[in-house]
Amino acid sequence: MSRKISVRQLCFTVLTLLSLRAWECSALTDEELEALDVFVNATMTCKNVPGLTLSMVKDGQTVVAKGYGVSDMDKGTPVTEHTLFNMASLSKSFTASLMAKILSKHQDISWSTPYNEYISDIAINHGDDYRNTQTTMYDLLSHKVCTAEDTLYLFMGGFVNVDRSDYVKHRQYLGEICPFRSKYSYLNTMYAVAGEIAEELEGDTFENLIREHIYDPLGMTSSGFVHLDWDHEDFSESYIWMPDQYWHHFNKSTYVITNAMVAAGGITSNAVDMAKYMNFILSGGKNESGAQLVDENYLRETLRPQTAKHNPYIQSRPTFPVDESSHSYALGWSNFMYRGYEKNFHRGSFQAFGSRLAVYPEVNVGVFIGANGPYDGNDHAAMQRIEAFATDLLLGEEPWLNTTTACTFPEPWQPSPEGNRENEKKVNKMKFHKVHTTHPLDDYVGVYGHKALGNCSIWHEDGSENLRYRYGEYGLGEFIPSPEENMFVVTMEGQMAWYLETYRGEIPLVARFRSSEGDIIDELVLLYTPAMPMHVFRRGELMHDPPTPKPTVPPVEDCSSIVRQSPLMYALSAIIAISCLMRENLLVPRNDRPGIN
Repeated sequence: MSRKISVRQLCFTVLTLLSLRAWECSALTDEELEALDVFVNATMTCKNVPGLTLSMVKDGQTVVAKGYGVSDMDKGTPVTEHTLFNMASLSKSFTASLMAKILSKHQDISWSTPYNEYISDIAINHGDDYRNTQTTMYDLLSHKVCTAEDTLYLFMGGFVNVDRSDYVKHRQYLGEICPFRSKYSYLNTMYAVAGEIAEELEGDTFENLIREHIYDPLGMTSSGFVHLDWDHEDFSESYIWMPDQYWHHFNKSTYVITNAMVAAGGITSNAVDMAKYMNFILSGGKNESGAQLVDENYLRETLRPQTAKHNPYIQSRPTFPVDESSHSYALGWSNFMYRGYEKNFHRGSFQAFGSRLAVYPEVNVGVFIGANGPYDGNDHAAMQRIEAFATDLLLGEEPWLNTTTACTFPEPWQPSPEGNRENEKKVNKMKFHKVHTTHPLDDYVGVYGHKALGNCSIWHEDGSENLRYRYGEYGLGEFIPSPEENMFVVTMEGQMAWYLETYRGEIPLVARFRSSEGDIIDELVLLYTPAMPMHVFRRGELMHDPPTPKPTVPPVEDCSSIVRQSPLMYALSAIIAISCLMRENLLVPRNDRPGIN
């Protein structure tokens, strides 16, 4: 039955819509929008940021969605609101949101249910019955598991040819770095485990689940996944400002490495789509049409503090004009306070891209920022200042930063940290000059394996004073003898060469050989650095229970590619390595060196 609408009702409706539209436009004044542009451009200039994407939301409306700078420095292509950026660790909030959706569908399980009760074939730590039977989704997503990390080995392409489920299966051999639930210990690998649990619960891929439950119902039509969309025409290029003062254009084809950890850092998106995602979080799980996509209680739980941080960020008064501090981690989000407002936040950083996402649920405000360089800390410095300025505008607070202090921060309130990188370089060059070891170089030659990380092959080329090594798809270079016995300075070639160059002036990355007993070299720590967990590769030890190869893995045809993570290659890697080396006269077998077969 039709219903007639009176002229008065029609006028009232039109006026209401007009007033709502006027309110939306007035979320920021023209003067504030102009001030925002000036601030962003000035901060990008002084912090050397090539391109940046920004979106701001308030009360369910998109206030700003735009780009600044360039996405391609060679072509001068401008960043727009549609330019795709790597979200890096902002992906963790997507994984948490997905788990909120999945768990709300299963009445017999919850955040606090040990996942071993519904997924029995994934172990967290080999031989650790308590961790393996008691770990919950709370533990996985709030970084309380305390096992070791393997991100550096991911960078080196150690898992390019490993099926995702097999990658997760073998994380149990990484070992622990602290007692279970003893402290907050940021861990990408546990998000990979959570992603695998989602796949097993729902019987579909992580990518399809994100599309079905988040992208499609929110209208995030441009968002995708780094390992699948790295060559998309709208995906921004990314750049690293090297210590020697030049731009390194990052090769995005290496983003296939994120397949194993897609749930921890594999999302791509743009300003328009991220505005929709922020409004989804702020509304308690609704889309633009008001449909409830995720149970509000489950989604709100992802924002609630779970783990206290032992090294919180603190910016306090009276030193600074406003306060900001982090105190805990939730599920895919950090918990902050900013100017007295509760803030849920996460940052991301991966291979020249940086990202930041902040939402204020109590006042319905959100800010997203992405940058495509310079990947030296200045990208996050710039984004942090821009986030503060943009947030102040949305909150109706007087911005405490200006175009000068955005560039000088923490000055004038606090002195900037001092350091002389050139002096550090000279010290390190003097300390790590080339020497000869007491062991013949051939004593180090062989294939060293790790049950979780795969194999590293070491060989010695005729006439060379150094060793050569190969790990994964991109880990290739030399071991240069150092003054310390059995320790070698590591170089890298090809796609990963930039990684070591960015460490110039810091302690060089090294590899250390060891003897488990006697004088026979049978262990390798690669890479040996105080910043990363120590993983020991052992001669003759291969990955336990070799994984199933993916159908797309190409055959190995030369010695430069002997390190592949498929069952045949793991079973035969030692034989292939030795035969390749012998064929090229790189190795003479010795009967007194056990472990080489």
